[in-house]
Amino acid sequence: MSFRQLKLVMKVGKFLAVTPDYAETQKTFCQKLHTFFMVGWITAGFVTACVYRYTTYTQFIHMKVVVQLSIDLSLYALNIYTIVTALSKRPQWYRLIRNLKKTQNANKAKSVDIFNDIFGWPLLFITTFTTLQVLIYLQIIFVKAFNTIQLIIYSFSYMFWHCTGTFYNMLLCDAVLCEFEEILAVAHSLEKYFISENRKNEELRKFIKVVKDNFPSFSAARFFNVGKTTVLGISNAIISFLIVMIQFEINQKSGPAPSDFDCTLHCQCNKTKNE
Repeated sequence: MSFRQLKLVMKVGKFLAVTPDYAETQKTFCQKLHTFFMVGWITAGFVTACVYRYTTYTQFIHMKVVVQLSIDLSLYALNIYTIVTALSKRPQWYRLIRNLKKTQNANKAKSVDIFNDIFGWPLLFITTFTTLQVLIYLQIIFVKAFNTIQLIIYSFSYMFWHCTGTFYNMLLCDAVLCEFEEILAVAHSLEKYFISENRKNEELRKFIKVVKDNFPSFSAARFFNVGKTTVLGISNAIISFLIVMIQFEINQKSGPAPSDFDCTLHCQCNKTKNE
């Protein structure tokens, strides 16, 4: 993304109160009022949606109710945190933009730290929301008795839409890590050419030490590191939890197992009534 595109995105984000202005400015009363208005509007919509969905939620099994409420809460928390962060962490936003405009490698590690500070919790909320949404739609596909082709196509399209954005961000984080690994690989490959030159060899070793000490690590609010392995971890969690949900759903639909014991043949109450 170019800085011209970033400027356009931040202009739209400023209108929605999810990003600060592209130009560095101080907080104003109008901006605070705008933030409070957006928080109140989203909260009112969240409460209204919960009341409207109450009847539907009462028809779900307990585990599905917990999953559905977790989806709603993660989306609500993502929106509120993003709006509050845009106001409260403006200096970090502007410091990140300044670092991105520079090309020095020393700024990369600092930029990653600022990125984790601003976007760590949103990454956690987005990952939670996407994981649970995929889980719900897979559960509908596997458990629902009357699935149509249209419903299956819609479900997979919806899952693909959510997973694309979430996994793409994770792969972008992993691409930054790959750049640092390539830098280290090149530096180590140059060591053999400076064996006889002590001064250059010492400088190269210092450079390698600096790169290792400043090796970036993207994290989702320090709950887990973000990278390619995160995609596999999410897939594993979805499959495991899906099996549990299907078992609960099947057990609820089948009901208690019929007993082979016939009360009418052995109960003494029938003999008493006949007498």
